[in-house]
Amino acid sequence: MNYTEAEVDELMSRRFMSINLAKPIVTVEQNPFVLCAWPSFADQPYINNYRVYDDRVGETTRFTYRQDHEWYWVPQQQPHEVSMLKCYDSVTDGSVSRWSFHTACIDPHQPEEAPCRKNVVVRSFVFFEHNAPAVSVRSLRGVQS
Repeated sequence: MNYTEAEVDELMSRRFMSINLAKPIVTVEQNPFVLCAWPSFADQPYINNYRVYDDRVGETTRFTYRQDHEWYWVPQQQPHEVSMLKCYDSVTDGSVSRWSFHTACIDPHQPEEAPCRKNVVVRSFVFFEHNAPAVSVRSLRGVQS
């Protein structure tokens, strides 16, 4: 879909997020995704890295290790299990995570020759209505599905 400059400006004036959905092609035996829980890194400074390409400049963000970070992973993730990784959130008031810090790890319970993770990743952009409240994970605790 192509947007006019005015339509893009209107969309970008609202809250928006970039989300990656990652679905394994086969059961993940090695190099599973590892996610850091937002509350455990929310108060620390970030380090911006710029990725310079011929036609654009990208940006990634990282942080330094702290012993009190909370890390979570899904060993043996199945093809029907999809990971959702928040790549960016335009909310800047500290009420929600701006992104999910993630990496991969070596699963010590798998043999050295276990095949690496292979997945399909789709990037999605989510645009919210004006004045839509930011909802944090903490505010969803206790909600029954």
